[in-house]
Amino acid sequence: MIKIVQIITRLELGGSTETVLLLCKRLNPDKFKVHLIYGRSLENEFDPSGISSYHVRALKRNISLISDWKAFAEIYRLIGKIGPDIVQTNTSKAGIIGRWAAWLYRRNHPLNKLRIIHMPHGHIFYGYGFGRARMALFKFIERITARVTDNFIAITEGEKRESLAEGIGKPGQWTVIHSDVDCRVGRVKPKNEQRTALSIPADSLVIGTVARLEQVKGVDFSSRPPR
Repeated sequence: MIKIVQIITRLELGGSTETVLLLCKRLNPDKFKVHLIYGRSLENEFDPSGISSYHVRALKRNISLISDWKAFAEIYRLIGKIGPDIVQTNTSKAGIIGRWAAWLYRRNHPLNKLRIIHMPHGHIFYGYGFGRARMALFKFIERITARVTDNFIAITEGEKRESLAEGIGKPGQWTVIHSDVDCRVGRVKPKNEQRTALSIPADSLVIGTVARLEQVKGVDFSSRPPR
């Protein structure tokens, strides 16, 4: 049985959390044993019950030398306790701390063939309001951390291209795996019924999006007048 450790910074509303929880719950239990390490969790949003999970309270999104060191030490200890074959990190903070903890474990246990995989879960180099200096430091850390990473997973070809353009990893390390959509949502109304219900003229062009209302999702573009 292959043992996998999934590490994510926060369990919160969003695609990254849903993807990680689906992997934890739906990988073939006869072939894979999955353990989840996570930081902050919003109560009543996501329930990690039924999953072998570990809550690392020091793992937070904001930078803190004390908290980050505590998180690194705790994640290293948990990796040693579990002895995984694969460590997959998800999102930026867990990606950096988790990969270095996995690398140190692998270095201290040379007989272990641990593979380190990272999944950024989207475009991370713009749209978050970071200043130039902070973003430059972040990119530098990502390039260095890529050296201890065996494989990367991108959710789009664009994410892969952008990451490679920033010098993160090599083309052969990247694999694109698109997020899936569960279509078992019941009856879908015909297009004309939807237009009537929303008072949309039959000949109007309709563009829609499903996303959190945050700057990085680009939803604000819809309110800008055409050029």
